[in-house]
Amino acid sequence: MELKDVSTRLTSVEIWNFKNVSHGKISFTSCKDSFGASMLGLYGQNGSGKTALIEALDILSYSLKGERVPSYYSDMINASCTQARFRFSFEILFDISESKYLVIYEFAIAKAEKENNTAFLAIENETLKFSFKSANEKQIMITAFTTVNADPFGPSTKLEELVESDKESVIVDLKVARQMAYRESRSFLFSTKLITLLNEKLKKKQSIFQQRTSEVISILSYYGSFELVVVTTKDLVSLVNGELKLYILVHNQDMGINGSIMLNTEHSCRVNSKAFPIVKDIIENMNIVLDSLIPGMQVVLNDKGEETGPEGIPAHRVELLSFRNGISIPLHYESEGVKKIIAVLSLLVGVFNIDSLTVAIDELDSGVFEYLLGELLKIISEQGRGQLIFTSHNLRPLETLDKSYIAFTSTDPDNRYVRLHNIMANNNLRNCYYRIIVTGDNDTPLYDYSNNAKLALAFRKAGGAR
Repeated sequence: MELKDVSTRLTSVEIWNFKNVSHGKISFTSCKDSFGASMLGLYGQNGSGKTALIEALDILSYSLKGERVPSYYSDMINASCTQARFRFSFEILFDISESKYLVIYEFAIAKAEKENNTAFLAIENETLKFSFKSANEKQIMITAFTTVNADPFGPSTKLEELVESDKESVIVDLKVARQMAYRESRSFLFSTKLITLLNEKLKKKQSIFQQRTSEVISILSYYGSFELVVVTTKDLVSLVNGELKLYILVHNQDMGINGSIMLNTEHSCRVNSKAFPIVKDIIENMNIVLDSLIPGMQVVLNDKGEETGPEGIPAHRVELLSFRNGISIPLHYESEGVKKIIAVLSLLVGVFNIDSLTVAIDELDSGVFEYLLGELLKIISEQGRGQLIFTSHNLRPLETLDKSYIAFTSTDPDNRYVRLHNIMANNNLRNCYYRIIVTGDNDTPLYDYSNNAKLALAFRKAGGAR
């Protein structure tokens, strides 16, 4: 099986006790073609749970890659709860055959303590379920893996089948690996130890269960590493500090090229010589689209020549320039909106062309001209192939996107994510949203109203008036 011939699509997210979301569930399968463009724009007032969705996807990304989840996420667990829980559903399609998996992966994060009373984030209660369907077979949803009330994991029948004759030594190794993953804020399910064990079993006689479990874990691990890109507000803060995070959507295992690279927009910087051709190619492709978005503008990667970087590694000294109307200036001095577009443009190009790519961006509209934003999203929704999830305050896309691509946050912490119903095809969704905010005419309220008189009085008091 070639993982590049498999298409993975995130179909739903469910969140419990994370930030101000006591419970929220949102589905991404409402678009007209489940493996055509998939888009979800999330709207709502400040502090209503939009960023929580993007951050949940960020935690998922770290987990699937088997990487350490940043400790600051433990501070986002609802203060009245011991853990936050997440459930993610996926659909996996094989390009060659008509077979597919439906997969559910759920886990919790908790704030734990080491012996020296220092706090750390722990991943707990991981569970993996999947069903399989082909032209000749239909397998119901089964639990393939769980760490809930099981050590090192369950169900016990599946563990027995996996470890076989060398049960005792393997179980000891797995218990150690689970404890290490726990203390390192990593997923045990997507740990190197468990994946290696599954791969070793594949080399020997294997059951259908072992084969499919290994296949699902491998696919999701690949998806998390190379096909799920999450851009949080923390990532975009770097733009203010003179750094452009250029996302690389090319997986070249031999060259070790993957993920993202930071480029300084204010001063020249080094780029690893292996990465340089790919960075150059990304900027050239980006310029093709950029000229249509911002007429006459190009980003220039000014190559100042090769030099030796740290530890003797060959590198190119480069400078990022903005070129417009015959004038070049350091890219750093462009507007925040322009730099924002450049920062995410390679990802939007990827979503337009790659059906297995999922990109989630927080505050996509920040600094971007609203008409341009609406047209950009409309084109991707109509002709794109990948999956785009974004949050926004700018309401222009409500006038350009199909209503199936839009969801809203509510004022109910136990039902944070909702869609509007009874909206006709010829209705203006933006006007409908405004009307519901003003009239409150919705099953679940979408806005907490402020008292204008009380707000004015508060401003007077804050200014020293009595």
